[in-house]
Amino acid sequence: MNKDHNIEELLKDAGTRVSLRADEKQTHRENLLAFMHAGKKPVRSPYATFFASSARYVTAFALFLIVGGTGVVSASGGATPGDLLYPVKLKVREPVQIALARDTEERAELEVAFAGDRLEEFAAASFKGTLSEETVALIMGSLAERLEKAQEDIDALHDAGETEVAIQSNTDLHSLLSAHKSILGKVGAIYPEAVEDVALLHARLDEALQEAENTAVELEEGVEVTGVDTHTVNTQKQEAETALLALKLRLEGGLALLNEEDKESVAESFIGIQELIDQGVVAEEAEDNSEAFLLYSEAHSQLSVLETLLIADHTLGIDLIDATTTPAR
Repeated sequence: MNKDHNIEELLKDAGTRVSLRADEKQTHRENLLAFMHAGKKPVRSPYATFFASSARYVTAFALFLIVGGTGVVSASGGATPGDLLYPVKLKVREPVQIALARDTEERAELEVAFAGDRLEEFAAASFKGTLSEETVALIMGSLAERLEKAQEDIDALHDAGETEVAIQSNTDLHSLLSAHKSILGKVGAIYPEAVEDVALLHARLDEALQEAENTAVELEEGVEVTGVDTHTVNTQKQEAETALLALKLRLEGGLALLNEEDKESVAESFIGIQELIDQGVVAEEAEDNSEAFLLYSEAHSQLSVLETLLIADHTLGIDLIDATTTPAR
């Protein structure tokens, strides 16, 4: 029995047990029709990487599942490693979402988000002791593709003259990779049985981090030449300030249970992030919008890293707060 037949049987079996409500089916139909009427050019099948021998079958079958009666694709959204629908989530549901993205910016956001999902799923599976050779292969394959496509989208944004958007997307990617590198270090130390898989993933993250850092240098040089308009700077400042306040409120609401030492570490991180925002204000007053924009972006980046680590600290029960201190730009 070949791989494509396995997937077909998997989907058929799942389809007998999962169904969508009538309103959910109608929503999917409306979304698909809206996409068709938008007049977008055909997109190369997002399934080719996984099913090169039967791309047309997978595309047709995926669309059938979306607008049809089984609802397998929608139901696969919450699947985790080891679940019956996990391969469907990676190989059908997510590629369909990416293919239906409105523009390059949204596509880049999805690529980065899905890469983050793979890293979270790897850590969670390690914690539960459910990592298998097949699961690792699925995660690594999906992660590699998501990282590659995200970088391509970031480059495309830059080439299209949307350098500020490219910087934000690249910053999100770098923050994600930095946080999960710290998480992986802890996972490897606590779960020695996963050390080989962790080392493999570490190497891929190092590679992606280096690429993101190289891209950041190029993008910063570009934005310093072209400049940044005041509206974009103000938007980035507001996002950084809002994110800082939101994270503080989430901590007060029980996002993570911290001891006194951890609370001090987090407080120091908040101080460093606020200093970046304050430096951005000074740069704005000096009419250096490019520098202000980059400082606000860095503040937002450090907040993202801190939030990711706090969530992982809470959900996995491993001490990650000592990894939150990041140097000011």
